Amino acid sequence: MTLKVRQKHELKVPRNVVYACMVNVDYENVKKRALNQNGRKKREGRYTTAGVDSLLSIDGHDKLMGYQNSTFPIAVYGMLDQASRKILILRCWTTNSNPDVVGHWYLELLKESKILPGSMRCDRGTETGKLVTIHGYLRAQVGDLTDPVDSIIYGTSTTNQIERWWRELHERLEKNIKKDLNALLAENLYNPHDQIDRDLLAFIMVPCVQRELDEFKDIVWNTHRIRRQKHTLLPDGIPNHIYQFPEKYDLQQCGKTFKLSLVF
Repeated sequence: MTLKVRQKHELKVPRNVVYACMVNVDYENVKKRALNQNGRKKREGRYTTAGVDSLLSIDGHDKLMGYQNSTFPIAVYGMLDQASRKILILRCWTTNSNPDVVGHWYLELLKESKILPGSMRCDRGTETGKLVTIHGYLRAQVGDLTDPVDSIIYGTSTTNQIERWWRELHERLEKNIKKDLNALLAENLYNPHDQIDRDLLAFIMVPCVQRELDEFKDIVWNTHRIRRQKHTLLPDGIPNHIYQFPEKYDLQQCGKTFKLSLVF
């Protein structure tokens, strides 16, 4: 929050003052968050990688969708570079299970970065079908692998690094959004079974949530300093800086160049 106040509002406010204001505004939730952090068990794990764009972690996030992922038409999807922990794609839409939509987001990333990740890690959900097809095709064109399928690592969401990051997003941002959504439901201002209500909610909320996600990605997460972690071999530092200058952190640029004309 201190970082967001400084970068978005250009106010140089000491951390203790920001914390004191948060306590005054929402004491109970600040207390709960402190208790959760103190009592949280560390997960065992040894994340490591040769460098940036070596492994792209991909996953969908359904916390805002509510019961059985059907109450609210607000879904989130993200793509994270494992080495730098930089969030490269963070999108909100009415669904994150449509392979056309997810594939389009991956194409957006490729068009912007002009770099093809060496490998990607995702689950075997139907939404990743076109995404992995695009990736496998382009890796085959690069020609450095006997079988381009080897560049796609399947596994459960719980073994995917971005799964840990969703907890950060939920604690810092999504809880407040979900509180407002549940209030609409509790006060009978929204009917999840009425298609008009669903369309109106999506029309209003999806752009709002996307704006908040963009701010969180660009202003808060990608510019904050990650401290050294006990159960990882990844470097500490600022995600944006690690991603742009991997050599300063004993990492390599492991992405592959490809011809944009192959897909655009």
